[in-house]
Amino acid sequence: MKTVFVSYDHDDQNAKRDVESVSSNNNNTASFHDNSLIEPIYNSNGHVNRRMPSDPASENIRKTIKNKLEESSKLLVLIGRDTHSSEWVKWEIETFKSIKNNPDILYMRIKGDYFSNLPKSVHDYSVKDWNMSELSSWLK
Repeated sequence: MKTVFVSYDHDDQNAKRDVESVSSNNNNTASFHDNSLIEPIYNSNGHVNRRMPSDPASENIRKTIKNKLEESSKLLVLIGRDTHSSEWVKWEIETFKSIKNNPDILYMRIKGDYFSNLPKSVHDYSVKDWNMSELSSWLK
């Protein structure tokens, strides 16, 4: 079973649920363990941490996510309308690349989106349109 970290803008929760449905579909032979954060990380005031990765107050969330990325064999980046401006998606991609010798990353637009893209600083990638068959093959 593959261990996959799913990186996405939080406005794209439905797309993440679509990905999770791959492992619950009996007609699909692909299986994986979603290694993404299940619960948000809270700050010292008990609020969801909404700070940028570069903010020192985000140290705990960076550590938690980095540990999850280290435990993951693959990175799936879901691309939606606002992904191009997500500092967290950018940071997750850069961190995964820095800790893996030969990073296995799939960049895929969410269902129904044919134009959205990644942050400009992310290079050397090929963005795929939503395709459950391709996703299932990549997960094997």
